[in-house]
Formats: sequence, structure tokens, C-alpha cells
Amino acid sequence: MKTAVAVYTSSSSLNGRKLADLAWAAGIQLRFMALGGYIPSNADEIQKKSLSTINGGAMLVVGAFDDAGESMAEFDSLVEIGDRLPIAEMLNGVKLPWCELYTSRFDYEKTVRAKPKDQPKIDGSVPKAHLSSVKAAKTRYIIYNQSRKKNCQQLMTRLADCIASHTNGVVADYQRTSR
Repeated sequence: MKTAVAVYTSSSSLNGRKLADLAWAAGIQLRFMALGGYIPSNADEIQKKSLSTINGGAMLVVGAFDDAGESMAEFDSLVEIGDRLPIAEMLNGVKLPWCELYTSRFDYEKTVRAKPKDQPKIDGSVPKAHLSSVKAAKTRYIIYNQSRKKNCQQLMTRLADCIASHTNGVVADYQRTSR
């Protein structure tokens, strides 16, 4: 099971509203939270600003597919009243799928100059035919399925496909780089 994918694109980072709209068109309802399952205090900012500039580019994305509308309504009610414990129970019980989303600017040349040993991981994450797209990328989205649950993997891959198709990006098998 894949636990992480990346999308490399030459487009600027999306804002939360645009990403939610793209997901909605693909049959996914999205909600954004702070990492750790915290209710974000900057919900308006997430909707309007580039995702790479919000919370250091890191957030938790909670999704619902077409058949999970009741679960999302329950989730929205819990967020509205600020009841974090039942939210955590919902997410830990995988009643709704979730992933971590990291959005950042990306410069291939700068990255491989700074960490040459990472070049094979980056280059090998896509077919050779798509390597030029990775090298030209200005934005990288990394989506982690930390729960390793099937519905969370579905959210991860469908979200990556939404981002890639809208931004003319390429989906890569993300390989964790060195620190």
C-alpha cells in the first residue's frame, strides 16, 4: 500500500477554496484542519490564500466520498461546537478518510544541489518521460496516508489526481528525502 504521493507542477499553489472545488467536482467533500486534528483558527485564510503560505504549508485534509454525507455533516457539527475529542475518535476510527497535505515551493536544481544523494529518489519517483515536468516544477504537494487505511489511501490518490489534472502536474511515488 502506498503511504505517500507527490504532485509536481509548474503552476502556483492552489488555495483551499480551489482545492475543495476541484475535489467536489470529483465527488469528494473536503475539510481542512491543522495537523494533529486541531480545529483551525484561520479557516478564512485557508480558503483564500495559497496553501503553501498557510500553517507552513502543512495541514490535515478530511474527506468524504459521495456516500458519506451523514458522516461529514456530523463532523461539521463537531467542528462548529469545537468538540475535539469526538473529532479525533471519528478520524482515528476512520469514519472519514484523512491525509496530511504538505504544499511548498519547489526548485529541482536547488534541491539536488543542496542534497545530491536525494536526486535518485526524486528522479526515480516518476517515469523518465515525466522527469522534465518534475525538473520544471515550481510547486510540490506531498500527501501522506499516515493511517494506512484503504479509504485514506483512496482519498490520497484521488486528491493527487485532482491536483495533477487541474495544474498539469505529474503524480509521483514520493520517496522521503534525507533531512
